[in-house]
Amino acid sequence: LPVHLFGVTCDLDALVRMTPTDVNLLTKPGAGLDNLARLIPGDMPFTAVMDSSSIKLMMEMSKGDLEVLPPAVKAKMDRLWAAWTKPMSCMKTGVAMGMSFGEKGFEVVSVMDTNDPETALQQIKDGWKAMLAADIGVTATDLKILRGSGVGYLATIDMQKMMDTFGMAGMIPPAQDGQPDQLAMMQAACEAMFGENGMTIRYFIEGDHILSVIGNGRLVQARQLVADGGADNDLSALFGDTLAESTWAATMDIRQLADDGLSMMRTVLGPMGAMLPPSVPAGEPVRVTMVGSSNGKTWDQVRIRTNIKDWYAMVKQFQMQAQPVASAGGTAGE
Repeated sequence: LPVHLFGVTCDLDALVRMTPTDVNLLTKPGAGLDNLARLIPGDMPFTAVMDSSSIKLMMEMSKGDLEVLPPAVKAKMDRLWAAWTKPMSCMKTGVAMGMSFGEKGFEVVSVMDTNDPETALQQIKDGWKAMLAADIGVTATDLKILRGSGVGYLATIDMQKMMDTFGMAGMIPPAQDGQPDQLAMMQAACEAMFGENGMTIRYFIEGDHILSVIGNGRLVQARQLVADGGADNDLSALFGDTLAESTWAATMDIRQLADDGLSMMRTVLGPMGAMLPPSVPAGEPVRVTMVGSSNGKTWDQVRIRTNIKDWYAMVKQFQMQAQPVASAGGTAGE
């Protein structure tokens, strides 16, 4: 596509259509995704929404991954699969979610609309009960919900136990003198993402929605937003021109995601984190949007849009940041 960096045309707008040989691999579009998208905090750097048909199709395609597991582990995962897919029976339109990560750790907000929130909440409780019984390296203690109806957990992950369970421990070589312990780094990464004391996960009934919040930073904001009926944001705006009936959508700010990623990696790497750039240069958002749609009979398609000029400006900023500073009596690099 023609792109003129210093002219008017800078948008990249691509449409990809997929025609599967099996119609069972098609999504079945439904209404209401724009309203669901409005219930997610619009300032999160990654947001997405999927209708029930997209989620079910994705889950069915992912289920094949269980076939490669050892028999005993596969039996555990089959039981977990059955438990964790039950809440989908209560799903009305789909699920919207937002994600951010950085020095404060990993934060996720998701909202599912339902005609039976009490049953959906009980199925979530049953899913966690099955998770703990599976003994795969995940433990959790109850968190009290101070207002409204819901359930909460403080979860921790034992990477050694999880790697042993899935037969992956042998893939990590033993730590050598003077070399970093890879398993310890993986454990540190979990703690950097979720917190040294564990990951807080809360589920609330808010009207006819199930709201889940990972982390503490957006707890009040997320509950208030759903209670107020939501607000327009970049994700909901994507449904203004989708070319066909929508099945999913996502939007991400690459600049903010990169900055958050650097912040988290400095925490994970400890002293070695000093080798990373201090931050991503400030500037305009570098946004990528994707919208999935379908005719529900013969094809699915995805529309991907971004602005090349924003990417160019960010890359130039990185190049300038990497240049050595000129000394007072000479030129850069002397």
